Amino acid sequence: NKAVLTITANNASATYGTAFSVGSGKTAFSSSGLVNSETIGSVTLSSSGASATATVAGGPYAIVASAATGGTFNVSNYTVSYVNGSLTINPKALTVSGSTVVAKTYDGGTAATITGGSLVGVVNSDVVTLNQAGTFASANAASSIAVTANNSLSGTKASNYSLTQPIGLTGTINKATLILSGNRAYDGTTTIDGSILTASAGIGSESFALTGSAASAISSANANGTPYSLSTVTGLALGAGSGGALASNYNAISIANSAVTI
Repeated sequence: NKAVLTITANNASATYGTAFSVGSGKTAFSSSGLVNSETIGSVTLSSSGASATATVAGGPYAIVASAATGGTFNVSNYTVSYVNGSLTINPKALTVSGSTVVAKTYDGGTAATITGGSLVGVVNSDVVTLNQAGTFASANAASSIAVTANNSLSGTKASNYSLTQPIGLTGTINKATLILSGNRAYDGTTTIDGSILTASAGIGSESFALTGSAASAISSANANGTPYSLSTVTGLALGAGSGGALASNYNAISIANSAVTI
């Protein structure tokens, strides 16, 4: 009777976009059942996942061995059976070039806008979209703040790729502008005392008290249903902050958009 010989194709992996080598003369297999120290020279391998366009999601694919030949064995002495191996397609790594961080005005948050990046490494004419986002290492106003990219991929072929985030990004958070506002009862003067004012940029609950006073700060001493704009902030100074406000995140106080009701 013939001896029983089992030939098993080895498991393997390939990167998306790279063809897996198949055909005759392959040695990626194992066997059991050979006698008298006989050997097999090679087998023929085939797989539906061998193409460079085989998708990650479609795997694992069967690696089918057949047509054992060569070596010292004589196939006529064996009942040969073949066992499939498994082919895994791994995502192809993409990198990003040309990323820049858009400067923003202090808003109390760390969200960063990244623009200009393009994907490097896309194959098979795939349409893959780069969605750019990032996070500042600090929410405070400063220049050259480290930014961590949190980019993602989208598109029908995105699952065939992994993304290497760009590194070394930095960006600027500019100081915000405070708006002075307040109200007081008519007192016959155009002097505005800092104690009736509040400075805020509408960022969360952040605000500042004002100290000092500004002479001739409004155009009329009369009570008016419409708020006056300050004509000067000379004599006024930024006081204590509340709601986590830091003076370093804001520009120096000014008359811009100020409003005082008498």
